[in-house]
This record gives sequence, C-alpha cells and structure tokens, in this order.
Amino acid sequence: MTALTHAGKDLLRTAVIALDDAYQAATPGERYVAAHVAALRAGAALLATRARPARSSRIRSVWQLVPGIAPELGEWCAYFDAIGRRRIFVEIGREHVTQRQADDLVRDAEAFLEQIAAILGVGLPIPSWRHAG
Repeated sequence: MTALTHAGKDLLRTAVIALDDAYQAATPGERYVAAHVAALRAGAALLATRARPARSSRIRSVWQLVPGIAPELGEWCAYFDAIGRRRIFVEIGREHVTQRQADDLVRDAEAFLEQIAAILGVGLPIPSWRHAG
C-alpha cells in the first residue's frame, strides 16, 4: 500500500469539506455542485498519492486518469465525467437540478469518497449530523 502523500491528505480533507458543504447547502444547485467537487477532489487525492508522472503533453482529466490506477473506479469516473458539464451549467445558473437529483449526487459522491478512502487505507471523519433523520 502506498503511503498517503501530503497533497493526497490535503485533497482528501478538501473533499470531505466539499461533501459537508453539499450536505449543508441551501439550494439543490449548490448541493449538486458541492457534491461533484467533493468527488473530483477525492479522485485527485488518489492521483496525488498513486499516480506516476507521465511524459504525455496531452491534458487529461481526473476522470480519465483515475481508471488507469484504480480500474475498479472506472464506472464511477465515467459517471462523474458525464455530469461534469452539467455541473458547470448548474454552477453558472444556466441549468437547474431538482432536490432529488442533488440528493442522489451527494449520496454518490459520498460513496465514491468512501471507496477512495478505503483504497488509500484511511478513515474519513463523517459528521454524525449528516446521518441524523
């Protein structure tokens, strides 16, 4: 198992903060955007810890790189990549999401974050108020 790098720790911490932001967001749009950001930062944490520098000059996204080091996350990455453009439109106010769409993305981002943490062999601080009914 690879030790979690300083950058990996920081990115994982910011992923948890973004997930908390999603749970506390006032609107479905804010919730949706924060959830996607949490997933993106979790993927970046994995890359910061496990990726090897490449000589390619082509720019690739987190969603394209993660499956190369964690193939089991390929479906998650395809999913988050597919909604990335929508997230941008939601963020700038050109699209709207329902409460259910936002809630679904928050749950998906949390599951993805937990899977990344398990791969990295670290625990996550999960605030108990999130799970309170």
